[in-house]
Amino acid sequence: MSPLEIIYQLLKKHQDRDFYVDNIPHKKREAARAYYPIDRDDEILGIIDVTIFGSCENGLAFTSSGISWNNSWTTPTSVNRLYWQELLERKNEIKVDQYDLQLGYGAVICLAGSNVKPAKLFNVIHELIGAIEKILIQESNNIAEVEIVHEHKPKASQENNYIEQEIKILPNTNDKSAYANNLISCMALMISADGEIEESEIDLAIEFINEEELIEDKHKAIKDLEAGLEKLISSKNKAQALYKLQVEKMVSGFNKIHDEQLLIRLEIMLQGLLATTKEEGRSVSQEISNKIIARLTK
Repeated sequence: MSPLEIIYQLLKKHQDRDFYVDNIPHKKREAARAYYPIDRDDEILGIIDVTIFGSCENGLAFTSSGISWNNSWTTPTSVNRLYWQELLERKNEIKVDQYDLQLGYGAVICLAGSNVKPAKLFNVIHELIGAIEKILIQESNNIAEVEIVHEHKPKASQENNYIEQEIKILPNTNDKSAYANNLISCMALMISADGEIEESEIDLAIEFINEEELIEDKHKAIKDLEAGLEKLISSKNKAQALYKLQVEKMVSGFNKIHDEQLLIRLEIMLQGLLATTKEEGRSVSQEISNKIIARLTK
């Protein structure tokens, strides 16, 4: 599968109302090329229309070279296009801010007026970044394999190396189970860290649950999140020491995750919730985030 096909299939998985991948309307393609900075030779792989009446004059396009967008005059942005490599370099700067997605250094995508929420776009972009990183790793491996061929390495050894590389990319069942089980507790810990439960935090958490394919029972996951939050907030209201004890108890019960891609996905969730935390409570949230990552990786 080509790199563009990989990106297209990933986008296709997320298509929804206002998020077009299959059968993009011709008028929306024309509007995107007219209003967004898209190169003539770029292929449009997907479009998010953020206009109320569907004109697509404001929105976001995923192209063969990166992402291009146009905001209304109410939302200024330093740039309107990022190439894939630039997006990779900014992956730690991406944050949800109410109706906007911030991409670092003044780059802002406004989603007000669209059915696509910033939390969903946050997930999509980070999944794209992960996929592109995998593509780059695979290309690097392919170059290494070519070098091996030139050194006349026996064919059987080449095949074994290739199989080993493929196995390393695939997460094992235990890691998937640990990831799914730990995810909800991580959310509850991050949301309760500053003592206030913000609507934006709940919206982002629910978006993560609905988008996460490894969580099979979405209804149960949301109920578990509610129960976890009630337990944590109850202990925090009684005494800070009791809350700290509850946090340590939950974190110590986490299972270690070995798979790098699953750890990246979990870190994306933590970063997203951290970005929605008010400034005064961010240091506490960051401390808990660090505890979780340390527990899962040590």
